[in-house]
Amino acid sequence: MQITTSKIRFNFKTLIFLYITRNRNYKVSQFTFRVMRNHLFNYIILCILVPFIIFPSPVEDFLNPEKKEKLQLLLKIRFLKKILRKKNT
Repeated sequence: MQITTSKIRFNFKTLIFLYITRNRNYKVSQFTFRVMRNHLFNYIILCILVPFIIFPSPVEDFLNPEKKEKLQLLLKIRFLKKILRKKNT
């Protein structure tokens, strides 16, 4: 994964490596460190938020059981229609 800013281009592994070793041997400018930190935090936030957005919540199913029942009923009807079509052909 490439992270690009106006003048600085990092590979994500390099970004993490520089962030971890910043206080040890490598001298990194304050601007570069801020850019690395911001990209790292943005990546972490995305990694946390994306699964919550993509995957449905089981709490919603618990709070709205009639919605789940309707969905199951529709799926059963579709399945039965497919079976009937196969039998007719």
